[in-house]
Amino acid sequence: MGLSGKELLLYGCNKFEEENYSEALEAFVLAYEKGYEKDGILNNIYNCYMVGNEQEFRASYEECSIYEEISYEMCSLDFIPYKEEEYFIYDKLEERFKGSISVKEIKEVGEPNQEFSDLSAEFEWDWRQYKEILKWALQRKVYVICQDKKRAASFCKIPELRDYLKKIIFFENQEEYQQYFHSHTDVYLPRIFFGSVEKQKELLKIWQEEHAYRLTPEGRNVNNVLLSIGIPTHDRGHLALQKVKILLNMPYDAEVEIVVSKNGLTLYQEEYRQLGQISDARLRYKDHDKELKMQLNWRKTAELAKGKYLMFVSDEDDVLQESLEHYLSVLTRNPELAFIKARTELQYPDLHTKEEKKGIAAFKEIFLGNNYLSGRIVKRESFLNLPFEEIDTYAADTIFYLYYAHEWWFPLLGFEGDCRSDGVCLISEGEDVRDAENEALLKNGKDELRVPREGIIADYATYKSRLEQFKGYISFIHFIEDKGIDIVKTGVKNAMAKTAYMLRLAYECNYRRDEFTGALEQYGKLCMWAVEEFAFNDEQKTELLNWAVYCTQSVGIK
Repeated sequence: MGLSGKELLLYGCNKFEEENYSEALEAFVLAYEKGYEKDGILNNIYNCYMVGNEQEFRASYEECSIYEEISYEMCSLDFIPYKEEEYFIYDKLEERFKGSISVKEIKEVGEPNQEFSDLSAEFEWDWRQYKEILKWALQRKVYVICQDKKRAASFCKIPELRDYLKKIIFFENQEEYQQYFHSHTDVYLPRIFFGSVEKQKELLKIWQEEHAYRLTPEGRNVNNVLLSIGIPTHDRGHLALQKVKILLNMPYDAEVEIVVSKNGLTLYQEEYRQLGQISDARLRYKDHDKELKMQLNWRKTAELAKGKYLMFVSDEDDVLQESLEHYLSVLTRNPELAFIKARTELQYPDLHTKEEKKGIAAFKEIFLGNNYLSGRIVKRESFLNLPFEEIDTYAADTIFYLYYAHEWWFPLLGFEGDCRSDGVCLISEGEDVRDAENEALLKNGKDELRVPREGIIADYATYKSRLEQFKGYISFIHFIEDKGIDIVKTGVKNAMAKTAYMLRLAYECNYRRDEFTGALEQYGKLCMWAVEEFAFNDEQKTELLNWAVYCTQSVGIK
């Protein structure tokens, strides 16, 4: 037989005298549950365990968002300190204890398996059954429909749960919950649901209704767009239409938009017309109805966008939508980023994640590392503030700018914010369509091809063109010369390494191999010329010339 209430009370008092406070509390609670001198035992528990802690409980509670709606005094539950980060729960309405809660167990719950999306849940009141929700609330928003808010809100008293609960938004019922998102269309819809199977189905149905509403002009809100997916397109309406249709299957709405800047008047105009008729409000489509220079169309894409960040995507490539969750999270958690280079399947398959601070570290990472446009994410405001008018003066006679204008723009962002290379694959490159495009132009009576070729490679990839581009690299470095000699030296080293690599690449494509040695000799002369272009001291000149020798040797044919 167990101990009587009187025996438990006496046992608890003895343990308390021995300063074994946890075991004493256990005995007091058991005595209370047996109905023995309940009022006296409860007063004793509060006097011994709550006095001195009350102010901390109140301060914790008042940091939570629910406090304005439900005052501290209105809470139904109290929490009696038991062991380290563990509390007995006392229900004031039912006048009985309801077990205990361990904050340690909550901390041990695994991390959420979604990086960006917010969460919603519907349950009665007991957070102990939904520890995963509390762990989620450390990192993002949680919206809770709670059938007993006074009990659920009581948990905000626990100091160790302050950071878990202070951002949770409570609702009385599903109608209030749905109306909140219907009225606040700039708030991202939660896409992860907790609760019973039936409640999860009901929350999913609400999500489907509100998501559909946000795809209409009436429900569209662009005030909080995080990422614009920008597609500058030229005479590839068939590809642009296909890619947009796929992208519109995204489960996001207020977070994203798709921006298509249409350039060209020759090919696939009917497909562009169809693209312009798509009714999804996330699509921002502009037909400029004229021929634009490639660089200008890219910038028009940025001007049309509303997102805090803009991702450039070629109309021949696919965005791996399962990776968007990761990148939206990266953008949310790293506000200092001005530029992101995402991994792609073909062009950058070996990219690893690393971040560099703005300045020389970011510049070194960005300059001449972005031949391919797709998967480049820029902070849109910083991008639009670049000195394009001054940069454009190089367009007429600098072949590097003609082919790779973005390689001028992106490095400048390294002086505006941090940069990141990210190893999560975001882009699946499509097949090269330039030859097919040229065939279509010829069929339409057009003699000017998009990308002229010299034998097996494009004009811009020949030895001669790569050496001319090297001169353009040096022109760019002159453009940023006021950033300091260390930036200049870094730029020259990047220019040397990039040119050597591109010469070797042409050789590996079996382009005029008998001319490769001569190209390397010209490369060496250009390296010496580049060193003399700037005010390097003797030590820096020696370092750069040794670097040029190393680059030459690393690509030389043995």
